[in-house]
Amino acid sequence: MPPGTTPMATDFRPVARLLRDHAHIVRIYGYGDQPPAMVMERPQADLGTLLQSDIALSLHTRLDVCQQWASGLEAMHANGVAHCDLKPANVLVSQSPDGASWRVALGDLGTSRNLNPDRASALVAGAPELNAMTARYAAPEVIAAFRRKRPLDTGALLPAGVYSAALLLWECLSRTAPWQGCSFEQITESVVRGDRPDVQAAAAPIAQASAPLAQTLLDVLPRLWCPEPRGRPPAASLRQQVATLAAMLPAGGWRPLFMHAPSPMPDPGERARRGAGGKGH
Repeated sequence: MPPGTTPMATDFRPVARLLRDHAHIVRIYGYGDQPPAMVMERPQADLGTLLQSDIALSLHTRLDVCQQWASGLEAMHANGVAHCDLKPANVLVSQSPDGASWRVALGDLGTSRNLNPDRASALVAGAPELNAMTARYAAPEVIAAFRRKRPLDTGALLPAGVYSAALLLWECLSRTAPWQGCSFEQITESVVRGDRPDVQAAAAPIAQASAPLAQTLLDVLPRLWCPEPRGRPPAASLRQQVATLAAMLPAGGWRPLFMHAPSPMPDPGERARRGAGGKGH
């Protein structure tokens, strides 16, 4: 894929060195200093564009997509790096030349936080920045820090990423944006109150193939988006759970959610131009 340039909020070079060899983290080709920016691979689209298109995605394909971004998140957390802005727009996708599969990589790493002791002390962190798009995937503690205008405690950054991953998993399986049609205030109030998207919407596609596996998801999601950060499992557990669902799903379960004929990959810029009038995040 051709390279593109994206701005960096912090010096990302130490993080890039930690993660440069992972298949499901965006490839970094170089850096600029004025202004700070990194040159990275340019994908065909982001995951939000793909999920909201009319391209038929079998349950097998969607679980494979989830395994890939979950593998990238697991690697980041294992290396002491918090993504800090996990959402479909920051998951990059490209279709294989034969159209049979998708390559998925975590991108937009300019806001990532390196939590390793030799680097974390040098970071100057501000309060979280939220809007109606990012709030869909923000953990309760992130919203609380935003309201207080205070930085999120460093120890909460990785669990907050797991919460975001739970919403991303829900969206991949349901092909519906969480909190569809809700304002920023409605989203934040709902999350703080303890409300979550309807877990049945994500379990329904799996239930068509296996009721026991659907129950597994019904048990897993509430733990991943638990209100208390300490109650959430690590990213490695999330990736393992998704891999288990994919491995145990019966062969008859690989059916598309949308039964349309294959369509060309949509242009991410067109989705951005549609703005709030469409099904955007």
